[in-house]
Amino acid sequence: MLLTVPNLPTHVQLYLIQMSDRLAILSETVRRNQEAANIRTATQYNAKSQTKIPIFKTMDRVWLYSPTSKGENLSHKITTKYRGHF
Repeated sequence: MLLTVPNLPTHVQLYLIQMSDRLAILSETVRRNQEAANIRTATQYNAKSQTKIPIFKTMDRVWLYSPTSKGENLSHKITTKYRGHF
């Protein structure tokens, strides 16, 4: 659509009108293609199982999430957040 036309108009206003029509069609086509690509990408991403349900058996060792930091100090960055083995 953006290729040059062999018969270019000699009037600037006429050329702008012709190009604005072409660019409107082109931008609409790009918008529709982008929406279709977004839908395909979302479908593929959502098809993958993101979380696995944990299966615990008797006597399995597990960690207990237990954040111990309180207040606004920076110790929460270096303290352990899990206790265990339980």
